[in-house]
Amino acid sequence: MKTRQILGLFAALAFVMAAGAAQAKTWVVGTLPLTKNANFTTISQAVAAASNGDTIKVGPGVYVESVTVNKTLTIDGAGHTEEVVGHPLNPSRQTIVKPSSPTMGFGLYANNIEVMDITFVDSGLSTAAMFTSPAFSGYDIHDNAFTGNSIALYLNSNGVCETEVVGNTFANNDIGYPNGGVAIFSDLGLGNVEIERNAFSSNAGCDIDLAPTSGFYSDISIERNTSDDDGNFTFLVRCRRVSINRNVVNSASNYRWSQIGLVSCSDVCISENTLRGGLQAIRLVGATVQNSRISISMNALIDQQLYGIQVDAGAMTNSSIDRNVIANNGVAGARILFGNNGNVI
Repeated sequence: MKTRQILGLFAALAFVMAAGAAQAKTWVVGTLPLTKNANFTTISQAVAAASNGDTIKVGPGVYVESVTVNKTLTIDGAGHTEEVVGHPLNPSRQTIVKPSSPTMGFGLYANNIEVMDITFVDSGLSTAAMFTSPAFSGYDIHDNAFTGNSIALYLNSNGVCETEVVGNTFANNDIGYPNGGVAIFSDLGLGNVEIERNAFSSNAGCDIDLAPTSGFYSDISIERNTSDDDGNFTFLVRCRRVSINRNVVNSASNYRWSQIGLVSCSDVCISENTLRGGLQAIRLVGATVQNSRISISMNALIDQQLYGIQVDAGAMTNSSIDRNVIANNGVAGARILFGNNGNVI
């Protein structure tokens, strides 16, 4: 009897899951002749008609609109996003989104939204090409391109579910520098996020700028990214439990500060990175709260204008610097000022 009840329960559960899957729909956005059998001509129309769990396929073309996504959806463009580097935009192959309002291109306001294969351009001064709300999490942003924006991705989340920013191209985001020209920026809340395997190039300001207005950010992975000729690679303020590993950074001419900078951070591992040709590779900045439990190991810090590593006065405690290759830097391999106690070097 119990066996039959259990089997019945599993059958009912399978039926419910199958019914849920069957209800998910795919909507098509586009115009002739590039897209056939389209349901809508704008992305906003498709979002309005869709339900949680649906997929929106967006054909090639230029979409001048600001889209608010307030449902759990997958929005999939036409791809070819890697072609934004060294090639003109091609609306016959790419899904190109330009904001129609001075605030944003895409605004994400729900959990577990997936956005992929879209090219976001021309966000304008003090405008984000994409904004993710700090009230939600589980964003999956992958294989997109961001070019010619002030802020490419204004990334926030509440950290309940993991957010992934993976395999995107951020190139020539240079509008409004020094207040713009940022690839990934966050100040409203962030946690439990992976920023991995992205390609950054010729962004005027900073590739990854995480600076909470209050409190701390935590559980952040910045790994296996590439950065070529950007202003700075990573600047973190009040972040803890962070891994910055296996990134390759080359700053041939666009260096402005440090390739990796930390202010009041803790439990940060900086390992196996190649940092070449900047002003200084790694800088720990002095502040009221010291950086603590920082591990800097097995990095190649090469061809910097000033130093491979600079630690400001009183900027580091209970930390370690070991097994790095520091070579051919203009002034010194490492510059560690007074007031840094309890460290192993």
